[in-house]
Amino acid sequence: MAGGLLGTLPLILGSLSQTPSQLCGLTVISGGGYGLAILSGYSSVVAASGDEYGLAFALSMMGAGVGMMLLPALTQSLFFIYGWRGAILLLGALNLHSVVAAATLSPEILSTQLGTHEPSREMAECPATDTVHENESYRENMKETFGWVHKIRQAACGHIRAYLNSGRLEIARVILQICFVILAVILYGMIYSGWTIFVVPDAELKGYLNEDAVLVSVSGGVGNIIGRIMCGLLLRVKQGIFNASSQFITMSAVNGVALIVNSATSNFSLLISLAGISGLAIGAGAVLKSLLIMEMFSTERRTSSITCAMLSQGLGEVCGGVLSGYLFTITTSTDSVFLVLGYCSFASSALVLLVRLHTAIAELSRKISSPS
Repeated sequence: MAGGLLGTLPLILGSLSQTPSQLCGLTVISGGGYGLAILSGYSSVVAASGDEYGLAFALSMMGAGVGMMLLPALTQSLFFIYGWRGAILLLGALNLHSVVAAATLSPEILSTQLGTHEPSREMAECPATDTVHENESYRENMKETFGWVHKIRQAACGHIRAYLNSGRLEIARVILQICFVILAVILYGMIYSGWTIFVVPDAELKGYLNEDAVLVSVSGGVGNIIGRIMCGLLLRVKQGIFNASSQFITMSAVNGVALIVNSATSNFSLLISLAGISGLAIGAGAVLKSLLIMEMFSTERRTSSITCAMLSQGLGEVCGGVLSGYLFTITTSTDSVFLVLGYCSFASSALVLLVRLHTAIAELSRKISSPS
């Protein structure tokens, strides 16, 4: 509720602003409030759904896809009728409904994320070895019997042995995997913003009227909505096969193909089809990016997972907008923008695939090394 108020009230006050600096400052405050409201809403849905959170999270994310299609047309209509001040005022009033919606959330659901939890299974499996005490005793024994060269060699071996036995190597591997996934989400954010910015200008620069270019955007919007709900349904049907990582790998690869083909064609029917495919893949990625990070954390860390996913995507969106605009400024062509975005999509898919392969190899190694 606080996030909803913090997001809408500055927007309403922005309709009364007298200078651009006032409007920008209020917009920044409003954005922070909306971020808080969105994070709280998604976290509440995940907490209420338990282990079957995939479909519920996809359904909640589908609302964003519908809003992406309706908001431009609504804003333009309000602007023509009431001017920019009236449009901002009415949009702020509409967004006050988020406060009412937040009031329906059960406090018991939210409290489940704040209670004490047992350590996760991955951390519990790591043996708690007092490596500092062992190393101190080891150094004392070595000082009495061996020379300094041998002492250094044995101490180094002791450190390595204690490191391996303490499970820290496994933790380092997990951290590396998380970094790869976060980088993949950042690349997704770059693709998301770059495609959204240039999907309509691309059609216009290829010789089509604005009305026709809007049809391309509508195709992408419809695909976006379908992609958001489709990934949730696939998780529900066959979670072992269509988990978040495998879907993300597939969708990113498909989007990479669509973007690269888009850069090489000017056929209108093909542009509409490719926009629908890219919209579907990007819509699915909007859900899968959060589920992908949630898969790597324990249950009590799901709120932090969503925060990490949203922050990574936001960083990617900023970088993607800057990179896409810079490429377009240099080349004066949207084809180069879509080509680079296609390569970024393949890179995002490859990063998650590497994490998936590394996990599979690690599990196979543990099975081979463990006694039968």
